[in-house]
Amino acid sequence: MKMILEHDGEFICGTTISTDDPVKVTVNNCNVVKFSREYGDFEWTGVCCVKKDRLKPSDQHVYQMIEHLLPIKHLFIRTKEIDTPDDYNRAVARVKNNFKD
Repeated sequence: MKMILEHDGEFICGTTISTDDPVKVTVNNCNVVKFSREYGDFEWTGVCCVKKDRLKPSDQHVYQMIEHLLPIKHLFIRTKEIDTPDDYNRAVARVKNNFKD
């Protein structure tokens, strides 16, 4: 969290792919260059920092709202996404295992 709060500039956070239905990011030269449900290097966490004047109101998913702004710097963070009941069960097991995968 400290890294995110101290980071200067725009970024998109990714993590190790681990959920049932992830939105993935492709990273090239330390920048997110693509979002995809089919393939990518990391799972998008939903955490990002983008200047609000570059965003337009929309009823789309956030990743679809920022897609046209790519490339944006990628920051890797250690987290587990919870989008489904199975994701939740894996997260609970991870906590019980002292955060070991």
